[in-house]
Amino acid sequence: MDLTHSLQAALVIEHQALAQSHIKYSLLNLGFKSIEFADRATMAIKALHKSHFDLILCAYDLNRGADGYQLFERIIEEGLLKSTTAFVFMSSENDLPLSQSIIELKPDDFILKPFTAKELELRLKRILSKKLTLRPVFEAIDDDEFDGALNLLNEQLAKNAKPKWVPYLLKLKGN
Repeated sequence: MDLTHSLQAALVIEHQALAQSHIKYSLLNLGFKSIEFADRATMAIKALHKSHFDLILCAYDLNRGADGYQLFERIIEEGLLKSTTAFVFMSSENDLPLSQSIIELKPDDFILKPFTAKELELRLKRILSKKLTLRPVFEAIDDDEFDGALNLLNEQLAKNAKPKWVPYLLKLKGN
């Protein structure tokens, strides 16, 4: 799937300027037309209230206030994360309890820092490809049309066009 024509906006929640620059380069290469940055949770919440994003990249360690984990919980609590939006956590901390806590939140991916631009682009392509291919399913979920979403998932499973996605589709169907 060609991502360059489908991706509009990304929100990067990261307080380190060098990391922001590195991420911006990768997102531009993926075809994002608009990239917003927030260095703290309060700025991220404001951005989410005013705009829809195809992708949110969120660092665990933020500048001031809430950390990425607390921010993600608030975003979910306030209903600011659409199913059509890919949410990816980034962290330089690799201790097991933190990783398990983040994975329990069920983001679309969790990337350990430092990462190369190529690694970031490959991981994001995989995630965004699923989000874009399954956009009708996620839109139905966002509209509370669960029967329609199930029908679309069953169609995807019947096609079996992407056998590697079968576990993901079954998990999504179960949710």
